[in-house]
Amino acid sequence: MTEPHDIPGTLKDRHNSLTRELILQSAVDELEQGSPDGLTMRAIARRSNMAERTLFRHFASREDLLDALAVEVTARIGQPPLPREASRLPEAAQELYGAYEAHAELTRAALHSELFERIRESVARERWNADKALVDKVAPDRPAQDRKLAAANIRMVLSATCWHYYRFYFGFSFGHSVAAARLVIEQTIDGLTAAAQG
Repeated sequence: MTEPHDIPGTLKDRHNSLTRELILQSAVDELEQGSPDGLTMRAIARRSNMAERTLFRHFASREDLLDALAVEVTARIGQPPLPREASRLPEAAQELYGAYEAHAELTRAALHSELFERIRESVARERWNADKALVDKVAPDRPAQDRKLAAANIRMVLSATCWHYYRFYFGFSFGHSVAAARLVIEQTIDGLTAAAQG
């Protein structure tokens, strides 16, 4: 949370900024501790001990609040940047899964709420484009369709959804989850480069 002395502007500006942060913190708490369907303005207002109209003064609509919450959740989870070289993609699994693991409850809550689509449309799309660019560099002579499918497999493995499947559906330990993701990435890259050389 921002320290009061870090917020520029007038007293009113600082008050508005702190109130907005309190609302977002309450929304995060509601997401983590409440029901995934419970992200209503009323529930968030109750959790923040504010009137609903106060929320609407800071967020014009529930949609605006959910958009801001998606940005907040993404920042809190703190996904590390993707590597610049495809050879480092297997290592990215450990870093990325580590971020999800450190914020497991928040990650799981986001996956099972209406925030999922908002996060997927922003963060995941950027990461998908970065994955495609890395795959294109590794095997530029491979058919475009092969590169697209390989990038899709890598993107899927480097997602919160896949981390969740490994950890909670398959019951893998963190280490086994990372190992499974690394294996898929390594085999995908090796398959592309071997086919390109053969």
